[in-house]
Amino acid sequence: MERVYKSVTDGRRSWSIIIKNNKYHFRGELCRCDCLWTGCKKVKFRYMEVAELYSRYQFMKFDRQHTVYYSEDCGCYHLRTNRGDGIRWVR
Repeated sequence: MERVYKSVTDGRRSWSIIIKNNKYHFRGELCRCDCLWTGCKKVKFRYMEVAELYSRYQFMKFDRQHTVYYSEDCGCYHLRTNRGDGIRWVR
């Protein structure tokens, strides 16, 4: 049996944290950044809400704390683990 813990949609696509067999799973499309300027290969997010949802999933499943930031160079959102100013930790 599976149930949705939390979900985000853009009207066409959905991303969710699901609980299946008492374990957390992330459902939804994730892509790697392919920015030619920086050579970035991080997971990229078009929407801040999806990045925040994935950050929450990482914390729930792996106890990894990430913060979301917008990369002007890449034109998308990424996650980082190092602490910085203005950080919003997962609650």
